[in-house]
Amino acid sequence: MRAQERARRAGTRPRSNHTLETALASMRDLATFLINEQPKTDWSLVDVHDIEAFLTLLPRARKRWLTVLRQFFRFARA
Repeated sequence: MRAQERARRAGTRPRSNHTLETALASMRDLATFLINEQPKTDWSLVDVHDIEAFLTLLPRARKRWLTVLRQFFRFARA
């Protein structure tokens, strides 16, 4: 949401609410997967194998999910 406001101030197109909702849904799906399928309850315990297993659930959504996960983990690392 901060990025939306920043884009408005800069005069560029902000991400739509639908785009943000889709990204949040992807993160929710990952969290649900990690709790139900992998015994992980902390983001710091997630590794590459968990992400790969998650991405195999819906092959058609893989590209979008991977983009959202990259953004999230880049933010989390910072």
